[in-house]
Amino acid sequence: MKTLPIKLLLLFSLLLVIYSCEKDDSIVKQQNNLKTVALEKAKSFLDQSLEQSKSNPKGSFINSISDNINYEAITNTDEQLVVIPVTTAYKNLYSRIVLLEIEGKLESVILSLNPFENATPSSFSGELLITDTEGKFLKGYKIENNLYLAEYVNNNSKSEYTSNFKNYLTSKDTSGSCEECVYSVCDYCQLDEVIIVVESTPPRIPAPYVSITNLYNTDGGSAETSSNEWDLGGSGSGYTDNTPEPEAEKPCPGDPVPNPEIAPQKGKSGILGGMYGCNRYGGTFSGPDDRNKKHNGVDFRNEEGSPVYAMYDGIVYSTPFDKDAGFMILIQSTLSNGQTIINIYFHLQKENGLEATTNPLNRVTAGQIIGYQGTSGNLKGAIEDGYTESHVHVETRLHDGSFRWNYDNNFNLINTKDYLATKIDENGNLIDNCK
Repeated sequence: MKTLPIKLLLLFSLLLVIYSCEKDDSIVKQQNNLKTVALEKAKSFLDQSLEQSKSNPKGSFINSISDNINYEAITNTDEQLVVIPVTTAYKNLYSRIVLLEIEGKLESVILSLNPFENATPSSFSGELLITDTEGKFLKGYKIENNLYLAEYVNNNSKSEYTSNFKNYLTSKDTSGSCEECVYSVCDYCQLDEVIIVVESTPPRIPAPYVSITNLYNTDGGSAETSSNEWDLGGSGSGYTDNTPEPEAEKPCPGDPVPNPEIAPQKGKSGILGGMYGCNRYGGTFSGPDDRNKKHNGVDFRNEEGSPVYAMYDGIVYSTPFDKDAGFMILIQSTLSNGQTIINIYFHLQKENGLEATTNPLNRVTAGQIIGYQGTSGNLKGAIEDGYTESHVHVETRLHDGSFRWNYDNNFNLINTKDYLATKIDENGNLIDNCK
């Protein structure tokens, strides 16, 4: 790989906000080379991009495109940039498709950010990567405390450069180990055309802005175009909030909530009152220790608004409502022993499931969120009266081919506890956590 002499043309002037209030805005705004992409045109482009990505023989670079289409400000013009969050093959990067019409042509790139641990809302540190929608490297930047320390450019780009910058070629890491790679996305160290351009004394900027010229690589950029900047952290884009939210803890297959615990009945029924069987007081059945009220399921502690998960793979049997049980979802599952059961989850929110689980015959998988904890049915009153706490009530019934749901009967009831991944004894005590 040959070292090529190059000059960097006003790199950082293209990256800085144009601060001069002495500019005649009326002249700047006469530019007609930039135009906002209309919403329908943006949607059409996204549909085409997804189809092209799926048909790429090398594999899809774009994994998903958000339905949230944002219009964000560009400095020194009334036109706006279309910004759409996406996920790409580089799942650890915070990525967005950005669209703009330039000279009547729709221009598109994917801009990805990799904040370092020391990034803050007022001082960004990290890497900025620009690719096309198929993942081809276009440009990249390394930023430290709002200083652009290095530019990674494509040697085939049309940019011109001044002589006050030092140039370095990347080391091509033929081992594939990434040990010699200067960029966190180490794939780009396999490319001959990637060059690092470093300035000895880069200027300080107030926050990461990127110019339209650098974003779309428009023939090296003119003075007019380079005066138009986009704030990477503006309009709620949240570039420093890139750290992924920790994934919610999921239960083991066979459990309806993570780390299941019995929600006890308040008063003398206690923890047994949350278990299956004739374990409560105040009824008419004959049970041990004068407990004479039957409980058809098991109550699992679950804070209001928390997810409820499918215990097993299965199909949605129905999603009825009952004045006592509230909003429910019934899921039919065939177990590895050939037994077919129906698990019924009570007291859900009215919006008792994701779209994929609200209709009968839809398939669900173990560990999938099927609804969210509510206080529907008689639960709200019971909590307010101090009888219990927030919980999901789960019943399990055998399905022998003649199953018909009826809340008022005890048809084919079996003990949910016997089908949990986490082992709980007859007194409601934890024996063995599935994890």
